[in-house]
Amino acid sequence: MAGERTFVVKFISDTAAAKAGLKLLSGDIKGFGNQVSKTSPLFGALAVGATAAFGAIAVGLTKAVKAAMEDQKSQAELQRQLEKTFGANEALVGSAERYISVTQLRYGTSDVELRASLGTLVRATGDLTQSQDLLNTAQDISAATGKDLASVSLALAKASQGQFTALSKLGIPLDDNIKKS
Repeated sequence: MAGERTFVVKFISDTAAAKAGLKLLSGDIKGFGNQVSKTSPLFGALAVGATAAFGAIAVGLTKAVKAAMEDQKSQAELQRQLEKTFGANEALVGSAERYISVTQLRYGTSDVELRASLGTLVRATGDLTQSQDLLNTAQDISAATGKDLASVSLALAKASQGQFTALSKLGIPLDDNIKKS
């Protein structure tokens, strides 16, 4: 071990050397104590840092688990909506999920928001392709106006059924001929 010293005391033959050895030992113990007290704050800081790091990891893992649960819930809700509207099979649900993945990357919107908006549009139109087109339009309107995607999607869903008031309330100008049609 580094800094280790051997101490031999000869009590019978050399008391002066024993005194000197005890004095040296006492000095070594004090030096060791000083070293421990100097490094003790370092150990304390390391312990605090490690605790904070583990706490941050735990919080991050908790958030990740919650996000995964929310994601799974939104997938199940979209699947339920597609099955209810179309009697959808796994292929249609898979197609919708691929669309969500691509759209998420293209627009930077969370997949949970996209699934909710797509579900709203599917309920209103009864057509997955038209709903996807409307969702693309909703993304553009949301980006241009700063309105949230859910509100814009709901307004477009209502407009697809002939109710244009919601679009007007979002500040989207509509031609009078469109309102009459």
